Amino acid sequence: ASPVVRILSLMGVGLKLEQLAVADYLVSERTGIERKSAQDFNDSIKDGRLFRELSELRNNFERPILILEGDPFENSNINENALWGAISSIILNFGVNLYKTKDPKETAMFLYQLAKKEQVQSNTRINLRFEKAPLDTSLLLEYIVAGIPGINSLRAKNLLSEFKTLQNIFNSDIPDLTKIDNIGKKIAQGIYKISRYKYRNDS
Repeated sequence: ASPVVRILSLMGVGLKLEQLAVADYLVSERTGIERKSAQDFNDSIKDGRLFRELSELRNNFERPILILEGDPFENSNINENALWGAISSIILNFGVNLYKTKDPKETAMFLYQLAKKEQVQSNTRINLRFEKAPLDTSLLLEYIVAGIPGINSLRAKNLLSEFKTLQNIFNSDIPDLTKIDNIGKKIAQGIYKISRYKYRNDS
């Protein structure tokens, strides 16, 4: 899972993995969010992707947002005036709200607050949908396991390396789970509990 997704998972945010035609994250039906690292931002300016993607974002969402993670001016091979021109165009010509974060942790906090503000006021659970679902099935398994509270990418890999399948993980007892590296009793209890929890549709 990406650093942002792992941080959101540790924060207890509900994550729904879904392939999206437009946007990287959805916090509501009206708010679509594109996230770009500084390097990807600069690369997408040069190859023309940026404005195509933002046009689609604006055309599909009432409230389009671009998160720019990192400093695009640092070690950039794009003229500074051209960068400022692109940023100005995003806001003025495309009508996309631009928010800058310094790292994945800050991005996750911003997404959490957006989801909380947007969804709590409409009486829905905090939930983020994100794209880029891995095509490789093994990576998909890592995504799923890393979505369990307390499980990061390393723990997910350790669990899958030992148990091989989701079924084996969820059928395991607490003593078996605690034999895995970095899986303590508390995390093992969490896995055991959530794997046996009965779904309730209270919406």
